[in-house]
Amino acid sequence: MKIKILKYILTHMTMYFIIKQCVWLYNSQIRMPFKEQMELLSNYLSENRYKESKPFQIFPFQFNQEKGLYASYVILNIMDKRNSYIDHLVRTQIGIDDNNYFVTNCVLLNLLDCVNLGTYEFNENELEETIDTLLEFKDKNRGNIPSATFYKQIFVKETNTWSQYGTNLLKVSDFTKLFPDILRKFLNYIGLSFINLLQRLSTILHLPTDSDDGSQNQVLGIQLMTSPKIKQSIKDKWLSKNYKFKEYFDLLKRYSYYPLDKSNSSSSMIDPRSYFAFHEYLEKLPQMNITQFGLFTTWLLNIEDQVEGVVQIPFNVNLIDLTVMNNIIFSLNQLIIYGNQTMIDQVFDDTLTMLYLNSTSFLAAQAYSGVIDKHIDISNPYYPSRYIFYLQASKNLYLLNSNFDKLNENAKEVAKIYSKMLKTNGTQFILNTAQVRYNGDLYWEDFLGIYANKSYHEDATFTTVLSLSTLINTWTTAKLDKKGNVRLYFDPKTPKNVTDTIEKGMKTVTKFGFFQNSNLNPFYSITLKTYTSQFYYPMNVHRYLNGTQFNPHIGNQDLVNQIVAVDGIIDSDEYDQLLKQKWFSHNTQEDFTGFNVPRQQFALWSSDSITISFGMSLLSKYHCIDRSSLNQSN
Repeated sequence: MKIKILKYILTHMTMYFIIKQCVWLYNSQIRMPFKEQMELLSNYLSENRYKESKPFQIFPFQFNQEKGLYASYVILNIMDKRNSYIDHLVRTQIGIDDNNYFVTNCVLLNLLDCVNLGTYEFNENELEETIDTLLEFKDKNRGNIPSATFYKQIFVKETNTWSQYGTNLLKVSDFTKLFPDILRKFLNYIGLSFINLLQRLSTILHLPTDSDDGSQNQVLGIQLMTSPKIKQSIKDKWLSKNYKFKEYFDLLKRYSYYPLDKSNSSSSMIDPRSYFAFHEYLEKLPQMNITQFGLFTTWLLNIEDQVEGVVQIPFNVNLIDLTVMNNIIFSLNQLIIYGNQTMIDQVFDDTLTMLYLNSTSFLAAQAYSGVIDKHIDISNPYYPSRYIFYLQASKNLYLLNSNFDKLNENAKEVAKIYSKMLKTNGTQFILNTAQVRYNGDLYWEDFLGIYANKSYHEDATFTTVLSLSTLINTWTTAKLDKKGNVRLYFDPKTPKNVTDTIEKGMKTVTKFGFFQNSNLNPFYSITLKTYTSQFYYPMNVHRYLNGTQFNPHIGNQDLVNQIVAVDGIIDSDEYDQLLKQKWFSHNTQEDFTGFNVPRQQFALWSSDSITISFGMSLLSKYHCIDRSSLNQSN
């Protein structure tokens, strides 16, 4: 009797499981109506927003959470030789909650895209609550300049200075210092050697303000100010702490990279990794008969102005990230389009105009030369994805083309540069990397979980959304129709394979189960990743912070107390000889071998909220496409 009952229960449980799977498979192939999918994603996004603040505590364990922020996590990109399921679980299931400015700002900008297209409405109380929290990330060392910090700051009484403090990361870092040696050795043995760097975070993580968060903060402010659907009290709050625009751009100019500068300051110095990535371009500058050349950099600080151990540039040298450069240019384009002429004239002096044009031409040249493809690890040290680079670039083109009548001559030149790059290299990259599933679904994926001829499709949702967004941004322009609604119109010269790819890709995105898969993303990372992103490149500056010189060819690098850099321009023949030498006892490895290298793990930031909000922006833009222009372009 008991056996029969057991068989009965097992049979029905099996049938229930089979039926449930069949229903899921059936539903996953059904295309969702636009409004239903937007509502579903909006609810999912709301679930990822912290409703209350919580402190960090060991027992019962709890991460610090800041009310109003959208959740993000620091995860570990770990890989073994077999790309095992265990490492897949480590990547996808283990993370440290991270309360940063960047993720929530990015989510709000995506949602503002939807608001401007008429497809989304903010809960104004929640938005104001989130803005209140973001305003706490103002750089308190800079007064009312519209700069923002990645983490909130704490006051250091000894130096009368505010210092960034990533609570969860640093608390976990302190906790790992208590690990016994036998546990550390075991973690290193099983491949978790990153634990050694985690223990040193408290000596490294003294971040200054960066131009990336600063530029995104300005874009958020401009979008809030110019939207008629945002209540005035929110606009007033943001403006009350972010009104010194000119002073911000003075900082941006001051801390940019001027390789031809002869003033004996650190403005002519750059990270050896950046110099290697771009040395072929930089080596041509002396022959161009130009007296001034500059590029936007990442950190709004130099060696002369840093406060050691409180506000300090990571590894004591500035660096170039092409995606950061895209974001800075995006903020300048916003200012040109939406700013008043008096402010534009004050901000855009000869130096900033030079940086604006130089940086745009420079990043396009890196796409044409293949540097982005050959060395994404050091050409985009903080943004480890070509898809993100092209997405951020396409946002510039979409903005400029949709407001072309408001552009001055310099902005029109920038639009021309972006258009050529994105309609050739950018579009071809997206088309060439498209993949097809067994059921005919078109999709894209980057590098997470791909190794040993195996893929867990961990970032496929995110990468697919970015790829389709890039194509739509590149080939459409937003204009008001006769009824006053925003519509997207295709360029009449849009190739048919582009519109076909968009249509096929959107059939994948609009299916019921698309966003129920992994929403992991490699949006942001540390710069020290695999072997090729270490400091094993030629340099002509190698000294301690106190000025004492050291031999850079032997021994190990002291990341906290040493300065290693390239100052000025090194002759190409001399640089070729330097490439043959060892740096910190290692040979220069000129070829990037990929991010998924067994036992060479690194930390990156991931957020479901970013994937979902980019998805909502994509769905909204696709929904607003004028179908007649699509048919004409075909």
